[in-house]
Amino acid sequence: MRTSAEMEVDPERVETLLAREQLLSERQDHKVDLDPLSPVITGQEADFQCHLVPMLACKKPDYTTGLGDNISGTGIAYHRLQKTKTKTDVFAE
Repeated sequence: MRTSAEMEVDPERVETLLAREQLLSERQDHKVDLDPLSPVITGQEADFQCHLVPMLACKKPDYTTGLGDNISGTGIAYHRLQKTKTKTDVFAE
């Protein structure tokens, strides 16, 4: 089995599990539109920085994992990306 970094996503075989328009705060009536080319939505709520990331779901999966694995995998991928980005920013200065 290959890692997700080695795979290409065929848009015909997946769907996004998040509506194009999301209500982030009922209290503030704050809505955002999901951009398919840059789908991560970041916001601040009090002392918390929030990241809303849509999941891709295979229409006809060849393999499956538990939901916890998907969530953990997304978190690991995000933190690795942030770590790489931080190292790049340090070297750019």
